[in-house]
Amino acid sequence: MLDRLFGIDLRSVALLRITVGGYLLWDLVDRARGLTRDYTDWGAFPRESNVSMWMGGDYWERAWAFASFHMASGDVAWQVFLFLLAAVCAFCLMVGYRSRLFACLSWILMISLQNRNPIVLTGADQMIRHTIFWAMFLPLGARFSVDGLAAVCKAYQQAAPTRTLSVGSAGILLQTLFLYQFTAALKSAPEWHTEGTALYYALSIEHYQTTLGRLVLAMPIGFLKLSTWLTMGLEAVGPLLAFIPVATERIRLWLILLFVLFHLGGIGLLMDVGPICETSVFLWICFLPGLFWDRLSALWGRLPASPLKTWLEAKRTGLIHWRNQRIVQRVKRGEPLPELRSTKIAQVAAALCLVYILLWNLRGLDKKRYGQFTENLTWIASLVRLDQHWGMFAPFPFKNDGWLVLHAILEEGSEVDLMRGGQLVRWDKPNPVSATYVNERERKFLMNLYDQQYAQQRVYFVQYKMLEWIQAHPQQPNKRIRQINLYYMLHATPPPGQPQPKPRKILLFNESYTKV
Repeated sequence: MLDRLFGIDLRSVALLRITVGGYLLWDLVDRARGLTRDYTDWGAFPRESNVSMWMGGDYWERAWAFASFHMASGDVAWQVFLFLLAAVCAFCLMVGYRSRLFACLSWILMISLQNRNPIVLTGADQMIRHTIFWAMFLPLGARFSVDGLAAVCKAYQQAAPTRTLSVGSAGILLQTLFLYQFTAALKSAPEWHTEGTALYYALSIEHYQTTLGRLVLAMPIGFLKLSTWLTMGLEAVGPLLAFIPVATERIRLWLILLFVLFHLGGIGLLMDVGPICETSVFLWICFLPGLFWDRLSALWGRLPASPLKTWLEAKRTGLIHWRNQRIVQRVKRGEPLPELRSTKIAQVAAALCLVYILLWNLRGLDKKRYGQFTENLTWIASLVRLDQHWGMFAPFPFKNDGWLVLHAILEEGSEVDLMRGGQLVRWDKPNPVSATYVNERERKFLMNLYDQQYAQQRVYFVQYKMLEWIQAHPQQPNKRIRQINLYYMLHATPPPGQPQPKPRKILLFNESYTKV
């Protein structure tokens, strides 16, 4: 019974490892597009700004800010070195070379990178952080890997396991359940329940709008209400079906397909919310049953012969032969048989973390009732980043969005917008707003500048944009900035059927200069 509920096929564990390693490589490339802006002292979030944010936390938060490797230097070269080091670790994880070691190193470097600039973090960062954490308790190198731990067992004339059952495997599966159950519980506003207008407000957020999303937004409000309630029902009930004792492998397969379509074909097409749709799918990989892999293998065998199939099989055979040669050398050296299960200490640690995460999520629902259980243990979450809050669009989607205008008055008297590359200032809405961002990191950073919580970070952003302007116009006194104003054009979303109000100009920061 326990194996059916919490056991994981080792081929699914291998796919999780490959997927997570590949994602980490992509994420580093994506972050590198804003490396100077987000992670150096020459950017919009220098170390001084980061320290000022962490100083408001407890002792462990302040300590961890300084312990972050990325805080050791604000130079570009140091950040490039750490990015390359993280890429090497992610690649080794992806191919399955010393899988558990490089999973741990990837997790440490990822936390260090996330703590360096919390303003650009998204729900996807939180999700991948916890995915890697639980993956460290799994036998990542058992299948489809350079480690080939299952093949090593055979070389030692031991039965090679096909599944893994441990507190770690239960932890990563229950983490998926926690994600959906608590995100559904946090959506407590009438917009999700009695009114059913949550999807209408979510699709109206112009930061995330896509072409298809705008078409769906124009559909009758009754359709949007029904979609809202279906979304709530799927999040609240769907994952529970995977833990019904009588659930068959076929039921899990259909359930996985449903959630993949929900995240990638539903949310991913209607809203440009970054990679959170993809990372939401990662956790479902562990639910893939042996039936999936057996049928996939049978399907491959039935495919007609072709040059591509022959080439792929030859490459696979070559890689297996190379790996087996390494295993032969291992046997000759008399190295001990690898243990696929985590140690007892690791199992106890995983069990304690699982309980702690459950209590932390309950605390997010009702701090007065459940906060007492974690009140004196918040340092654990601060130190190893077990904190989590699955509150996207909760308790309801926000009803105000807009865009930034960095209004600069030059010595010559002209007025330009540094957010639009120095074009003459315009107050009309960019069309579409979502197209003005380079990537999800920039979108999150700029959206957060409107939040009063990050008011003290605005000056650093303005200085960064001014430096860009100065570098683009050297030795041009008439292009000097005499005054700078950062405005947020607040664009409120009206209730369904009501007219759209005009944007409201809100001053976030301003300063005058006699000489720049």
